[in-house]
Amino acid sequence: MKNSTSESVERLKIARDLHDTLAQEIAAVGFTCDEAIALSPIGPSRSSLVEMRTRLSFLSTILRDEIALLRDNQRNLADLLHDLLAEISTTTTATAGIGIELNNLNVFDGSAISNASTIEIFRSVREILTNILLHADASTIIISASFHDGLYELSIIDDGDEFDLTKNTVHSTHHFGALGASERLDSIGGTLSYSRRESANFTQIQIRP
Repeated sequence: MKNSTSESVERLKIARDLHDTLAQEIAAVGFTCDEAIALSPIGPSRSSLVEMRTRLSFLSTILRDEIALLRDNQRNLADLLHDLLAEISTTTTATAGIGIELNNLNVFDGSAISNASTIEIFRSVREILTNILLHADASTIIISASFHDGLYELSIIDDGDEFDLTKNTVHSTHHFGALGASERLDSIGGTLSYSRRESANFTQIQIRP
């Protein structure tokens, strides 16, 4: 009990420190970027600033997620994903015009998946979604869950440009996040697979508790 209490206290301290330092600085850089965009004429420089602002918004969202997880690491996957999409939609223009559906995520309610594994799944899904929103130029994203024969499946379908998360190499521009998602799932006995059919990307996560 003492070790658990000490760990909780340390987690809360880290959460406060991140909020009071890194999160505040990222917000300040974002405001400065907004001012620069407002003062810049339309052209390549302004477009680069807008892209930078979008990335800062995603970074801010990810950091807030991590702070929230430090404060409460007992939440289920459905709630985590609903909150992530709500936050992304209010903090960045990357989701403008994109239809995002969440289907049947309640299969994770009361599941046998541990809290630690739930967090790793969430972080992997978040990385995949970030890649789609930033790089795939998709108009529709569908996230669906199912459970059968003791196996949990989470599929992410998007109609964007082809981008195979499972074949990124060290020479790829955005390889680290995709590699990290695969490694996270592998560490909890899960798998990440990808296919391209009917002009859509199908990314599938499988977990057997």
